[in-house]
Amino acid sequence: MKIFVLYFSGGGNTQLVAHHLFNRLKQMGHDVRIRFARKGISLGDVPEFDGLVVGSPVYAYSPAQTLMEVIEQSMPTVSDKPSFIFLTYGGLVGNAHIELANALKNRGFKIVGLEEFLMADTLFLMLLFGLTKPTKWLAELPNRSIPKRLSQFPEKVVRSLRDGTEIELKYRRYSQKLTDFIAQKFHRFKPKLIENFRADERCDLCGVCVAVCPRKNIEICNGQVIWGVDCELCLRCYTLCPRDAIQFGKWTRHVIKYKPYIP
Repeated sequence: MKIFVLYFSGGGNTQLVAHHLFNRLKQMGHDVRIRFARKGISLGDVPEFDGLVVGSPVYAYSPAQTLMEVIEQSMPTVSDKPSFIFLTYGGLVGNAHIELANALKNRGFKIVGLEEFLMADTLFLMLLFGLTKPTKWLAELPNRSIPKRLSQFPEKVVRSLRDGTEIELKYRRYSQKLTDFIAQKFHRFKPKLIENFRADERCDLCGVCVAVCPRKNIEICNGQVIWGVDCELCLRCYTLCPRDAIQFGKWTRHVIKYKPYIP
């Protein structure tokens, strides 16, 4: 099969799953292309593939904003092409699967499969300013259930895409009031959180943060790293800084930073 994998990732969990899937599908003999969702990318070749796999982290109980914009603005319209969705999340998943599915359906895709991976919550780990090794171990505990599920994931994707039967996604009403309340509080407080990003004295102005920002929201000006207001709080800059120079206020300098992994 010709399979296109589109994903977004900030802290690295979704990227870990996407690249595991990509590598395993290639080993199985499939023709696979993988692409990271960022502002301005072209997806004109998607219709050439037999199926689409889309992966997203869950941010405030919704799919990543950048991924949704890419689908809405850059995804070509198709007719009943099968699409498989996977999500990584650190708490409640809310109804992120419904939002992502609807965006794909609007472009002519039918949803043939869904997989959700509970993994370490990267924003939560960063905000635990006094993070200790025992606390980190507990916060990363969900990752220990990942290997078995990941081993079965590629076969499930191929089977679902080949079968092509559309699935019915269930709306999770039991958590809606709670997730809506938390999401509203988060988005209200988000601009204040964004103001806390800075680069400390270890920064050598290498430009990695500028290059990896999916929203083109970071620039280097007059010897300083500057964050704009168009930030998704995905933590990609914080996670991928090669010198660990990006900090969140004054609290994260000595935090044990999370690096995505499979035990």
